[in-house]
Amino acid sequence: MQFADHYRHTRRSLTEKIKNAVYQVFAPKKLPTIKSIGAWIEWKKLPMTKWAFEHLDDPIDPLLYSDENSKTYIESIIEKVFPDGSPSNDSTVFIMAVVTLFLDPHSGTVEMNEKILSPKMKIYLVRGCYI
Repeated sequence: MQFADHYRHTRRSLTEKIKNAVYQVFAPKKLPTIKSIGAWIEWKKLPMTKWAFEHLDDPIDPLLYSDENSKTYIESIIEKVFPDGSPSNDSTVFIMAVVTLFLDPHSGTVEMNEKILSPKMKIYLVRGCYI
């Protein structure tokens, strides 16, 4: 396997892991999974998908924890993707780009490729958004 093929495979595996983490974190809020290839268009229109997108930076349960101890939805997703430690800044930015594009009702896709992810990743890198 050549390096480029290996890189694509690794990125695809990580992207699937990120999407699964999104479903796990938002399961208590009843975010449904996408049932078929063409079903993503309707999935993006669901009120729960929009709610999840709009609340990524909100604490999951602010009533149970003080502000400093309450994790946000995006932090919880990152922890599920990297349960054994802190990801690099690049990995964090990649996760944030995948999650926001996946949930964004206006992005027009759930497909994740370099052409789609790179602009979003650059925005997060320039802003220094590493959580």
